[in-house]
Amino acid sequence: MPHFQPNAHYVRELTRYGILAAHGRDAADSLDPYALDQAYWRSLWWVPETDGDAGSAAAAGTQEGCE
Repeated sequence: MPHFQPNAHYVRELTRYGILAAHGRDAADSLDPYALDQAYWRSLWWVPETDGDAGSAAAAGTQEGCE
């Protein structure tokens, strides 16, 4: 739908989830709801931990903060 703009509730929730702030939105900018939806769903994707993250301590059989 050309020129569609989401309502205030949609904007509020995407701001709450940190999606809209990540896009660096200015008050004068028009929103692309399709790009925002893609960013929201992408934020829920699982990303495996890399070596050096907290997961490597668990793999070694130790817990952070415990002696």
